[in-house]
Amino acid sequence: MQSLRGALLSLLFALELLALFAVLRWGYGSGGLARALLGVAALAVMAALWGQFAAPRAPRRLSGWALAAFMSAWFGVAAVALVAQGLPWLAVAFLATVAAVKGLLAVTGGNPSPPPSAPPAVEGQGPNVGQ
Repeated sequence: MQSLRGALLSLLFALELLALFAVLRWGYGSGGLARALLGVAALAVMAALWGQFAAPRAPRRLSGWALAAFMSAWFGVAAVALVAQGLPWLAVAFLATVAAVKGLLAVTGGNPSPPPSAPPAVEGQGPNVGQ
């Protein structure tokens, strides 16, 4: 079961990168400096939002329905970017794959909780013991 969850988490990460690429390609697709800057800006905004609210170690990680709504909107923006590029079939396949992976992750125990940033302090241990 662990290897299946690992594969699903890897696939979800690949889908996250594909979402970022879809938004970048949407902005950059028409050519020109302004469109290239739009693509980079859209990519930066999407990455920053993910890093603040959905990444496993996000400082303000959402949970429950709020996280589900955020992820739906975030992946939805990528799907809209694919449709805007004339790839509606890819947008549907992308969203179906995201839904399937998230569903399978829920069945196999959900996403792992983020690891702690530091182990808890234990009295009597450390470099300054006895000083």
